[in-house]
Amino acid sequence: KEMSESGEYFPYRFGHALWAFIAGTYGDQAVPALFRRVGARGYRGAFLEVLATPPDTLSRAWVEAIRSHYEPTLQGRTRPEDAGRRILAPDMDAGELNLSPSVSPEGDQVAFFSERDLFSVDLFLADARTGEVLGTLASANRNPHFDNLFFISSSGAWSPDGSRFAFVTFDEGDNGIAIAGVDDREVEESLTLEDVGAVFSLDWSPDGEAIVFSGSSGGQTDLFFLDLSSGSVERLTNDRYSELHPSFSPDGKMLAFATDREAGTDFRRLTFSSMGLGLMEMETGEVRVRRPLGGAKHIDPKWAPDGESLFFLSDREGYSDVYRLELGTNRVFQVTRLATGISGVSAEAPALSVARKSGDMIFTVFEDGNYIGYGLAPGETMGEEVTRPEVQHSQAAMLPPSPPVAGQQQFVSAYLADPVMGLPDRDDYPTSDYDAGLQLDYLAQPSMGVAVDRFGTALGGSVAAFF
Repeated sequence: KEMSESGEYFPYRFGHALWAFIAGTYGDQAVPALFRRVGARGYRGAFLEVLATPPDTLSRAWVEAIRSHYEPTLQGRTRPEDAGRRILAPDMDAGELNLSPSVSPEGDQVAFFSERDLFSVDLFLADARTGEVLGTLASANRNPHFDNLFFISSSGAWSPDGSRFAFVTFDEGDNGIAIAGVDDREVEESLTLEDVGAVFSLDWSPDGEAIVFSGSSGGQTDLFFLDLSSGSVERLTNDRYSELHPSFSPDGKMLAFATDREAGTDFRRLTFSSMGLGLMEMETGEVRVRRPLGGAKHIDPKWAPDGESLFFLSDREGYSDVYRLELGTNRVFQVTRLATGISGVSAEAPALSVARKSGDMIFTVFEDGNYIGYGLAPGETMGEEVTRPEVQHSQAAMLPPSPPVAGQQQFVSAYLADPVMGLPDRDDYPTSDYDAGLQLDYLAQPSMGVAVDRFGTALGGSVAAFF
């Protein structure tokens, strides 16, 4: 009842955990049976009939299962509030949702997405030392050149001199790249990208002449090179693998990114390896992939100012933390070990930033239902060497009960493990002409209105289409 009516519960995350507990304890067949009986008996009657368990008893068992499952994995981990220097938080000058932080080259300012102004998620600029918000870099409500900002799985990039900031926008259904001046906080340029429908993370080249970005074109997620003087776009990769989170080395000769290429990816069977660290030589286009932590994810790579190390996020222990890879020795160091994790809204969203010149680090921590920005000084980012690089996240990355209760049928896991189950045996299919039965009947009278209040002036309108 509380999960349905209280705003304190995130229904997708906690609903998933509850149904996983029911399926693992009573078998997968209990889930559809409950849905069928709730309509006729109500949730209390359905629980008693299908599970032979009152809801209160089930709730207590679920809570106990969660505690016994996760508490051992929390031993020795740092509390979220002790992650570092608190910078972006609602009790300071930011909002509750502070995403995709990007720290300036000198480490003195940070750009981030937040709902701080209540009505939309905008792009803000803050002092990276004190957290004081200095102003709004971009807002869809104030700029007529784009419809919205893309913040769920995207981060922006600073120009090498720190005078401009590039970020991803929505415009008429497609993504584009906008560039704002940091001093006047005005959008100077909006770039449209032909044949690239979606744009994710981007990075500015050290010479300031180009932007590299991860984009989707033709159903593929590849890397692209945007020449700022000519506006031309060059495709750096052209394959079915995913390439995300590009990051230029300090000298501009190498490009680091996250990718699922090689080891374990089979497109025919729809199986994909974990994300590894791709290293591309810009002169030749040659790509090498490193997975120093084995099957764990390796995402959001960021170069140290000396170019000798790569910082990245990994879930080796079931929690998303910052690690540092020494490129010359292949030694790995763990920088953070948090009880919640460093994360954006999605599992592969960018959440880490390292200042190009100073080496200051800022990352987003999930804390008490909010996304809080924390910072570490360069001397605090060396980390402790990982002596056992194998993946250790089997417990923390699973929902209880794990393993499921013996003897209960688990259909869903079997379906997921077999990519060919349910597919037809033959390769040819009968075809027939499509007869469209849905068509426009008429349009209603358009309407338009103007409103003025203490927040400003608004112009709105609507028209209804009947099919």
